Amino acid sequence: MPKRHVQWLLAVFLLSLAVRWPQLGRPLSKNHEFATAQALVVMDVWWERGFIACHGMPAVTYPGLCDGEASGMVYGFMQRAGVRYYLSHLPLAYWTPYAMFSALGLPPSPVPLRIFNLLLHASTAYFLYRFLRTVFRAAHHPSAEQLPPLAAALYLLMPGPLWYHGNVYMSDMAVQLPWAWALAAGARFFLDGPLRVRRGVWFFAALSAALLTEWMGVFVAITFAGHALVRGWRTGEKGAFQAAGIIVALIVLLVGGMLACYAGIAGWHALGEYYTYRWADRGTFVPRADAPLSGFLLGLAINLCFSWAPLLLVLSSALFVRRRMNGRWRLGPAGSAWAWMLIPALVHLLLFLRYAGHEFAVLKLGFALCTASAMVLLAWWERGRSWGVAAGTCTVVLAAAIHTWINRPGDGTATGDAYAIHQERGILIARTARMDEFICVSGTPVEPPIMFYAHRNIQAITMEEAAAGRFPRVDCPIVWFAFARDGCFVRHIPAPSGSRNRPRR
Repeated sequence: MPKRHVQWLLAVFLLSLAVRWPQLGRPLSKNHEFATAQALVVMDVWWERGFIACHGMPAVTYPGLCDGEASGMVYGFMQRAGVRYYLSHLPLAYWTPYAMFSALGLPPSPVPLRIFNLLLHASTAYFLYRFLRTVFRAAHHPSAEQLPPLAAALYLLMPGPLWYHGNVYMSDMAVQLPWAWALAAGARFFLDGPLRVRRGVWFFAALSAALLTEWMGVFVAITFAGHALVRGWRTGEKGAFQAAGIIVALIVLLVGGMLACYAGIAGWHALGEYYTYRWADRGTFVPRADAPLSGFLLGLAINLCFSWAPLLLVLSSALFVRRRMNGRWRLGPAGSAWAWMLIPALVHLLLFLRYAGHEFAVLKLGFALCTASAMVLLAWWERGRSWGVAAGTCTVVLAAAIHTWINRPGDGTATGDAYAIHQERGILIARTARMDEFICVSGTPVEPPIMFYAHRNIQAITMEEAAAGRFPRVDCPIVWFAFARDGCFVRHIPAPSGSRNRPRR
C-alpha cells in the first residue's frame, strides 16, 4: 500500500470523524438508533445475566424478579426459562462488541459502541481499497492507482455510511466489514493464477465471519460459490470445484450449526414459527393487503436518495463525459468483480423488499456505487483538473450537508420529540421503579432505547386500560408511568392479596 494512499485514507477518515463529531455523544433517539439500542439491550442482558447463562444467544429479558419476559421485544414462543431471545440475525455482530466491553471492563453503553462502529467503518473502507486495487491492477485498468483510494474515500464520506457506520449499529452494518474482507481476499484468491485451496485461508475465514454476522453473508457466499463453479466448468480447474465445495460446506456447517443452537432454545417448531412470522413481516413474496409492495418500492427510492444522493448525481453526470467513460466499465478478466459487489446486495433487496423500509438496507449497494462513481469522477478529472476538483468538492460538501441536515444536532424538536426523550424517560423509570415492581407505561412507545436506559423490561398499556384498572395480572406490585409532553404521572399499585411479592408494611 503506497504511503500516499495511507496518508490519503487517514486524512479522509479524520474528515469523516469531524463531520460526525457533534453526533457521537448524543442520546439514543433518532433515525434508526433503535437498532443500536436493540444491540445494546442484548449485550446489557448478557452483562447482567451472564453470557454463558444465556448460552451466548441474543437474550433480551432483564433479570429482575418482576421484569416479565420483554413481551414488546420479541415473539413469546422464542423463550426459555422465562427469557426471550431475538433471533432475527446471526450472533457475531453481538459477540464482537461484547468481547470488547468485557475486555475493557465497561458495561455496554452507546459511545463505546459508536467508536467500535467507526473502527469497523475504517476497516471496511480499507478492505474495499485492497479489493479494488487487486481487481484494477489485474485488469491493467488505466485508473488502477487513482480509483481504489478515491472509491474508499467516497465510502467514508457519503451520508449513509457516515450515519450507519457511526451512530447506528446492528448486524446490517457489521456485515459490511466481513463482506469487504471477503472481496479483498477473494480477489487475491481468484485472480492470482490457478486456484489452490491452501491459498484461500483468509478468504474462507472472511466468508465464515460474514455467514455468522447476517443473512447477507449467505448471499455473498453463494455468489462466490457460483463463480467458482462457473470457473471450474469453463477451465476444468480442480481447485475451483474444491473451493465451491468448501464454501457450500461453510454455509451448511456454520449457518446450520447456529440454527441448531437457536432451535435449542424452544425447539425447531418454535424456530420455524419465528422465521415464518419474520418472513411475513419482511419478505417480498408475501401477499399483504395492509402493506403493498408499491409503498416499499417508493421507500427504497427515497432511502437511496438520502443515503447516496451525491453519488447518484455523479453517476447521472456520466452522460456529459460518456466519451471518456468508453471502456472504463469493462474490467477484462476481473469483470466478475461487479457481480461480487452487486449480486448479493440485489438479491437481498429483492427477497426482503419490505425490509428496505429501513434506510440502512441500501448500505449494501455502497461498494458498487462508490466504485462506479469514482470512475466518473476520474473522467471529470481527465476532462480538466478544475472540473475534477469541482466535481469532487461538490460531492463531498453535499454528502456532509445531507448527513448533518437529516441528523442535525440540537434538541430535535423540529423533527418531533427531543433527542434526549428516551434517555430521560428511561432514567426516570430506573430511578423510580423498585426491583420488585412490574413496570407499565402509557403515553410513549415502548422501544429498545427506553428499555436500555431503564435497564428493565417494560409493558405498554393504554390510558384507557389504565383508567379502567385493567393492568396486567402479575404476582407483583405494579408501577404505572403515564407520560405526557409536560411531565409524567406515576402510580404505585400494591400486589394482589396473598401474593408472595406483596410488599411488607
